[in-house]
Amino acid sequence: MCARGRPLIALATAAVVWAMSPRCAWPAAPELVPPARGPAPGPARTPAQWLAAIEAGEETLGTEKCALDPELALGAALATVCYYRDDKSWGAPLTPAQKAAVEKFHEFMRTKGNALWDSLCSGNPLPPEEQMYFYLLHAECFKWYDPYAPKEKLSRLTPRERERRAYSEKVMRRGDDLMRKGYLGGSYTPAEIRDLRLYAVWTQTQCVPDQMLPYTLGLTRKERPQWGEEAPDFCLPRMEMALRSPRYSDLNPTDPVIILRPGILTEYLLALQGYEAKKNAAGEMVCVAKPYETPVKDRQNFVRLSDFRGRRPVVLLFSDPVDIWCWWGKIAPAFNAVAEMYRGKAEFYVVHITCHDIWMPSRDYFGPGPHGRTNALHPLSLEHRARHEKSHYMSYPNHTVDYLMDDMGHRTRNAYANSGGNAMIVLVDVDGKVAYNDKQDSPENWVPSEIMGRGLVKVRPWQVPLMNWQMLRATTLQRELHAVLANGGKAVPSGKRPPVLGELQFTLEGAKIIEVNPAAQTVTLRGKSWNAPEPLTLTLSVTGTTRLVRRANGKPVAARLGDFRVGETINAGYFPDKDTQGGRARWLGEGGLQASADPIWAYGRIEKLDRSSSVITVRVQPPETGRMRGYNFWKEAEGKATLAAEAAVYMPIVSKWVEAGKAGLPYRFRMDDATEVFVNGQPATCAELEENDTVAVQYSTRYQGLETIWPDLALVTR
Repeated sequence: MCARGRPLIALATAAVVWAMSPRCAWPAAPELVPPARGPAPGPARTPAQWLAAIEAGEETLGTEKCALDPELALGAALATVCYYRDDKSWGAPLTPAQKAAVEKFHEFMRTKGNALWDSLCSGNPLPPEEQMYFYLLHAECFKWYDPYAPKEKLSRLTPRERERRAYSEKVMRRGDDLMRKGYLGGSYTPAEIRDLRLYAVWTQTQCVPDQMLPYTLGLTRKERPQWGEEAPDFCLPRMEMALRSPRYSDLNPTDPVIILRPGILTEYLLALQGYEAKKNAAGEMVCVAKPYETPVKDRQNFVRLSDFRGRRPVVLLFSDPVDIWCWWGKIAPAFNAVAEMYRGKAEFYVVHITCHDIWMPSRDYFGPGPHGRTNALHPLSLEHRARHEKSHYMSYPNHTVDYLMDDMGHRTRNAYANSGGNAMIVLVDVDGKVAYNDKQDSPENWVPSEIMGRGLVKVRPWQVPLMNWQMLRATTLQRELHAVLANGGKAVPSGKRPPVLGELQFTLEGAKIIEVNPAAQTVTLRGKSWNAPEPLTLTLSVTGTTRLVRRANGKPVAARLGDFRVGETINAGYFPDKDTQGGRARWLGEGGLQASADPIWAYGRIEKLDRSSSVITVRVQPPETGRMRGYNFWKEAEGKATLAAEAAVYMPIVSKWVEAGKAGLPYRFRMDDATEVFVNGQPATCAELEENDTVAVQYSTRYQGLETIWPDLALVTR
């Protein structure tokens, strides 16, 4: 996730300067333009008191006294989030009613709103009869913050645009100051809580990962845990605890108009509850997380990290389960595969933190909530978190890794200084020390330097398919965990670990064949790839290691280069040349094969090896049904919910594994040269495999049911 708004360097510098200043007196924040009739004068309240008043409906913060047209409010909510483009929200077309609401909002801005907005930015309060538009106008104000950035760099902002941008920045600075004040034990006046609400509107309309957390504001340590340091302890509840709550519901409770209502403050006021102000040795007031406290009688519902010291390593994946389209959705299946291979040797947990990426896509498996089908705003309770986690399990019914829920103060996320979106993995050794942390936000730092330095990537790393990066992260985790276990469960210095090597595969989807040259064993294709913004024309070498696949009688079968014809559409995986518009084909598949198929992981042991034909037989043991939460959720929902997305593909396969009996199922995999094999996290070949190796195999669900399946990836541990 990318922070939007102020440059990160400037933000970091400001935070450091502020953090070094004495905390005896609170700095004055810039004044903001109030509405005509702002919040009534009254005494200052603590964040907890404001939260209670808002949740009880006792506090409307002034401007809700004049009712806002519901259709206009919905249009503003839809049109001002940063993922609204071309009549789509998160890529999904708007309904006719939503389109009408957005058009009503745009018409309001054309006829009245822009003039009111300019007046606000010039320092003038709204007229009394227009005060109901105060927060609606701010949502529009922040929506336009980013588009001004390129013009600002070129010094091409008009005077009006400069005024609007300056006003937006003033709201941000004011919000930062007010969050710091709350973390350090301060109370808020009615005017201050209104300004904090404006800050909340900004963070909801912009894509800001962790603007409001103490580590970003310079109030706590900003660095993530480093190798050899003690991993920050936590005691977090399991998902199941919240699922049993009487307040839990499968329905999505998200109100899309929350950005215009007092409830938008809830997340910020909840975060402030997790911290307290204390004096340090120098007599300064500093922000510290409140200690984790768990009733002894309820310990079975909680997991404390320090309880595993002296017993076994722990692997933590910090992520948001509704971030399914990006980092988390790509690393989760591979992370689960590693967990299955090392079950009993290490503990694996996913820690649910919130990415703070405005409206994340979520699923309504049991029908729309009270506000219709909406995306999932940030969870405002443990029950909301549990619903998101259940959504993940129902997308991947065979997943078994336990979910832990960070508290609503975001204390664990803050302690690990994690922005959420990159699905950070941390390996903690038996001494409670950090043994591995793929902590960097940038792919250049996830991927071992040996790969980046070999000239295998000639484009920006984030243009490489996300799945490819995540596979490298999974194999690196496998290597690190293997090294720790081989060292008695203790961290291993980086200099004693072997490097991870591999090649970065690119894909062309829906590519047209321009030329087939059987004599030269090449094929020329034109199609779209992640390594270029425009369609590419590539000439790929087809070698004896290239997998060629076509369809016959509805099933994939092996093919020859001569079976492909000019003009037809295929998908291709390839390793690019460094300096040419070409590369080496890894596989070529008839359109619809391979690239667009949903991959699934099978876990088991190799019970038979046929090296002459490069075929392994894997006995897929039926997983413990109780650990496969998604499978059980779907079984409970039979007759009430409809299988969707990945679940529709996976459930028949998972059901076959679970319901086949104790004998398990044998799967035959052909380990050709298009299959990536890693043994203990290191690249290997089929010839290096041995019977009884523990293996996790990823393959296309399109190949399910074939006598012999072509796998894409095999992770082996012994």
